[in-house]
Amino acid sequence: MINRTLVTLLLIIMHFPLCGQIRLPGYQGEKVNPALYMGQWPARWISMPDEPADIYGVYHFRKTFELDTLPQHFWVHVSADNRYKLYINGSLVSLGPARGNVFNWNFETVDLSSCLRQGKNVLAAVVWNYGDKKPLAQMSFNRTGFIVQGNTAAEAVVNTNDTWVCIKNGGYSTWETPVCGYYVAGPGELLDAASYPWGWEQSDYDDSGWVKARQELAGSMKGGADYPGRLLVPTPIPPMDYKVERFSEVRKADGVRLPGKFPSQKQAFTVPANSKIHLILDQGQLTTGYLSMFFSGGRGTEVRLGYTEAYYSNPATGAKDNRNELDGKMFVGYEDKIICDGGNDREYTNLWWRTWRYVDVRIETKNEPLVIEDLYSTYSAYPFVREARFVAPENEYLENILEIGWRTARLCANETYMDCPYYEQLQYLGDTRIQAMITLYNTHDTCMVKNALEQGRQSIVADGITMGRYPTNSHQFISSFSLWWIGMGYDYWMYRGDEAYLKTLLPAYRTILAWYEQWLKPDHTLGYVPYWFFADWAEGFPNGEPVREKDGNSALQDLMYLLTLESVVKMEKAFGLPAMGEHYAKIASAVKVAIRKKYWDVSRGLFADTYKHNSFSQHVNSLAVLAGVITGDEARQVMHSVLTGIDLIQVTIYFRYYLNQALNKAGLGDELLEHLGVWKEQMALGLTTWAERPEPSRSDCHAWGASPNIEFYRVVLGIDSDAPGFGKVRIAPNLGTLKKVSGTVPHPLGDIAVNYEVDKKGKLIATVDLPENIKGTFVWKGQNYPLVSGHQAFTINQQASAGQRKYYVSSSTGDDSNDGLTPKRAFKTLAKASQLRLFPGDSLLLRAGDIWLKESLFPVGSGRPENPIVISSYGKGARPHIKPGHDAIYGIRIVNDAGYKIKGLEVSDCYGGIVVWEENTYNHEYIWIEDCYFHDITDKDEPIGGGRNGRPVTPDLIYGMGVSICGADAFGGRTLLSDITITKCKFDRCDVGIEVIGRDYDDTGEWRRHGHDLISAKAFLNVNISDCDVQRSYRTGGVMLYCITGGTAENIIINETGYEGIGMWWGVAAFQCARVHNYLVENCTFSNTIKGKSPDGQGFDFEADVHDVVVRKCRFINNEGPAVLYYGDSWAGINKGCVIDSCYIEGNNWSTDGDYVGKVFGVGKPANEGIIKNTEIHLRTDDQTFDCAPIVFDASNRVYNTTGKLIYGTEITK
Repeated sequence: MINRTLVTLLLIIMHFPLCGQIRLPGYQGEKVNPALYMGQWPARWISMPDEPADIYGVYHFRKTFELDTLPQHFWVHVSADNRYKLYINGSLVSLGPARGNVFNWNFETVDLSSCLRQGKNVLAAVVWNYGDKKPLAQMSFNRTGFIVQGNTAAEAVVNTNDTWVCIKNGGYSTWETPVCGYYVAGPGELLDAASYPWGWEQSDYDDSGWVKARQELAGSMKGGADYPGRLLVPTPIPPMDYKVERFSEVRKADGVRLPGKFPSQKQAFTVPANSKIHLILDQGQLTTGYLSMFFSGGRGTEVRLGYTEAYYSNPATGAKDNRNELDGKMFVGYEDKIICDGGNDREYTNLWWRTWRYVDVRIETKNEPLVIEDLYSTYSAYPFVREARFVAPENEYLENILEIGWRTARLCANETYMDCPYYEQLQYLGDTRIQAMITLYNTHDTCMVKNALEQGRQSIVADGITMGRYPTNSHQFISSFSLWWIGMGYDYWMYRGDEAYLKTLLPAYRTILAWYEQWLKPDHTLGYVPYWFFADWAEGFPNGEPVREKDGNSALQDLMYLLTLESVVKMEKAFGLPAMGEHYAKIASAVKVAIRKKYWDVSRGLFADTYKHNSFSQHVNSLAVLAGVITGDEARQVMHSVLTGIDLIQVTIYFRYYLNQALNKAGLGDELLEHLGVWKEQMALGLTTWAERPEPSRSDCHAWGASPNIEFYRVVLGIDSDAPGFGKVRIAPNLGTLKKVSGTVPHPLGDIAVNYEVDKKGKLIATVDLPENIKGTFVWKGQNYPLVSGHQAFTINQQASAGQRKYYVSSSTGDDSNDGLTPKRAFKTLAKASQLRLFPGDSLLLRAGDIWLKESLFPVGSGRPENPIVISSYGKGARPHIKPGHDAIYGIRIVNDAGYKIKGLEVSDCYGGIVVWEENTYNHEYIWIEDCYFHDITDKDEPIGGGRNGRPVTPDLIYGMGVSICGADAFGGRTLLSDITITKCKFDRCDVGIEVIGRDYDDTGEWRRHGHDLISAKAFLNVNISDCDVQRSYRTGGVMLYCITGGTAENIIINETGYEGIGMWWGVAAFQCARVHNYLVENCTFSNTIKGKSPDGQGFDFEADVHDVVVRKCRFINNEGPAVLYYGDSWAGINKGCVIDSCYIEGNNWSTDGDYVGKVFGVGKPANEGIIKNTEIHLRTDDQTFDCAPIVFDASNRVYNTTGKLIYGTEITK
């Protein structure tokens, strides 16, 4: 077996240093006196005498000392167990220590000089121990302690010993309230202000009643021998960021009238005696920090300060719904509580920071009023500075995604990276890998990344693996996270180098791989891997673990192991033991072969989750591509199936990181921006940070979901490392539909800056700036261009892409085992054709005369206006006919793609002939549909909202449509699709012939399906319909246009709309416009519209918000309702500039009931402005009216009665 060489390798390792250091460099390490690293410190740990070692308690320590002169610097080193806040002469100067463990106990290094005074000075601290209520991330020596060490003899006067005095604060106890979901971040605080030693930190406070501190062990730095206590190390990270934040608004105020400037500005208010008030303060976005309340009076008043990320609509299920909404919702969350003592000028600030968007304030006074003088917070997080830049001028929502992601990353980083700031505050190594990459792509900072790597090493147990989270006082092992921790080290190497440090981690990596190696089976796959092998919170993964067989077999396990092996191979060969690298390379090679053999399913063209091939997931196939088990065209097809396979177990926001990397590796990076749905959905729910998982999500802030803050730079801008330490650069942009974008990424030697513009012909104009001494490669459409340091510019014409292939499909002669690349090797089924990933210039050709029964076509991929994807026919004969069957939904459906030319097809017997669905994807271009025949596309026997013959309700089809171009936009006002052409097509017996419509979300995140939900008129631009024949439409219209700006409709015949009297209850029109601007309708005929049970039945409908639409040289013949309806409903906006010009109207409105009986023109609401001119009108009856107020009826019109007599206007001389 492969591991026979292990004994030899272990002998080699014995002669290789296992570790090159015992601690990370301190953030202020150069300030530490070298003598303090040697042996024990003069300072002693101190605590409260006669107090049990490890109970909940809050303690104060003070040291008074004299200075004859003020020093330039006064450096001290301070730590505590559990935590401290340090004051000098009443000024807060330090909080800490940064979280660590007993063998790596951090101390902070602080310069007190700026707050010192000549003469008397007081150094004071509050120290608290959570006892058995510790947060899970808080480690401890299990006894309260505090230590201050002066850096030199000059500062030794403040060394902790029994010259310090102390007191226990009797005002504090824990306060615990229910929290929804798993919560381990520590208790709230109950403060009885009557027992608080107010002013204890001030220099003039009288501490004569305090007692001498108990002197315990001397401090000792890590590296000494035989020391039973905490091993001190300088903190490797900087102090946290602190800044004052005001609340944005009061969302609720019951029982009190608040001053107008509160809470955005300081303004006092009084809560009357014997009253209750309830406030809800909204920060406007999620935050982390310390809440401060300043108050006076109110003896006995109880103040409860509750913190929540969102209010709950159903606490039992954890449902929160839209985070901006409060009505009908409940507060659930942790709290702090204060019992006021009646004193003046009191200030309360939490000992430990809190997380909230909303603070729920409940106050109940007793016999005295309470004055709230101020209430604000101090933001606290790791001091990251965002140095990356991404600007997409026409797609600002991308920058919004990055803004939310950066906020999420900031709030999930304090003294360590954290999974979430509200519930756990734990550094999970799987989460941390993504967080570290966000750091590397957005900042020059490396302190947190190295700290996370080091703390992963510190968590390793004798078995050889890391804990799943660390630091922690409760052991938990997530075996998969040991592998991701190694991957984090590999990432650090590739983007920052630092081989000297990483060399010290290699022994730890070897222990993990040795632990895994023992679970290898003879077939080179892993058996059961102990502990929790967490993969993702995916539906279908039990408890987050991948699908596994009883023997533990799992493709995902094997793939993660393979990826890790390959990373370590590269590091061992570069700066470790080459022999170990060879050993791991042999294992990796065998595992890769076994994965392909064991899990590849030929019939599906996918990797299965286990050897039984009865489960498939996006996860496994994404990792298979990342690991190189499958490459090239096969990889592209796999990732196409990953995106479109609805029966696959779907990734959640966490594993999207790996799926998007796989897309890029497979050459499908242009797809990234088309698959941002999970982030858009969360934005639509009012989230200001990314949630942990799909709704209902416990945590609203999980940085593992902020991967766009990596991939927008790495994939879209294309900036990536091409050698360890970012020594070389590879820039391969994937702009998708973006036409203009620029950005900057931090590099160890400076910054990398890029700017891209793509013109209408596909020409790329690019500039790139690289740091000094850095070279690389620029890749565009498969072509490589050298990069050098400094500034350079490119102008690159459109290159031949991966497309420009022709695929053939024949139901009569094809076979799905063929490659489809010639007529003789045609595919057989549309299902096979739907597995293709199509590129600009590709053609999908269906054999003339063939018919596809009970099949639909779902093409995937986007073309370009100048190089579209063509779907058409080959050979001689009738149009290729797609006939899915009455129980099917779609004939052809294109989702979030564009750039198609569809020509010469027949589609019938389904619910949507050709459906183009754009959901929150912006600025797509070009759909051309020509010479197609659509018929019998109807559900006329089912009422709207009925069973629809068992078909599900779909957002893009509420009835049968020949052509439906439909979109939805959760944000409003953006263009979904432009340049739409439908020409020379025939429609017969469809519910609706043609519909172009844009919809938005309702308040619950569901698609609305009514007229009142229309989005901006800019949803679709330049929509052109010409030379079409629309006959016998059953439902509401022959042509229906909504949310459009620009275009023409010309030479269209629309006849017998509302056929068989079916219609729709809200109305029937041959041609309907709503929210359409700047549009021309010319040389069209609207005839024989049937009202049925609807209230109207007109030829043309100006529905609402129609601006500058001109109907010219059209014929309105024999419609049951009015020739033209101006509905003008105010929900969408008034109609303006509605013009009927040079038209012919005859025989309209023969209905005997409805809203517009006896009228040539119907006017529904007063919200109408327009003119009718140069039009010839023949009345159906002599008592028929042609009044159209407030529409202007111009004198140039001519009206004839039933005998042909001119009764209005002036006859035109011919």
